[in-house]
Amino acid sequence: MARYVLKNTLQEGKKAVWSVAFNFACKEHKDTFVAISANRATVYKCEPGGGITLLQAYVDINREEEFYTVKWTTKLTDASKAESLLLLGGNGSVLRVINVSSGALEWSAPGHGAPINDVAAHPLRPHIAITA
Repeated sequence: MARYVLKNTLQEGKKAVWSVAFNFACKEHKDTFVAISANRATVYKCEPGGGITLLQAYVDINREEEFYTVKWTTKLTDASKAESLLLLGGNGSVLRVINVSSGALEWSAPGHGAPINDVAAHPLRPHIAITA
């Protein structure tokens, strides 16, 4: 019988972590995952041997934002290279799109009208996203 051994733990501030997601969308950021807590999204890389390295941290300008959901997707550049994107939603009713490849806020989509509890990207057309 296989045994599981705890290799690492992380603390995301003093707030609850609402969601985590591994990146299956883009090979450039394989072995990476994101954790969301309060108005923060933190991207980590899983290292061989069980280590974890912090890659990026995004803190929303709205201090009252509370992210509830996160998904990975991609976009193709003019050179047909895939870039990793994070789709973030929460109580602020604004969908945030973070370009993890460039480290920049790609787009903000206000007007949802209510908190965003879930977000999904189309598996074959990753430029299409829906929120609930």
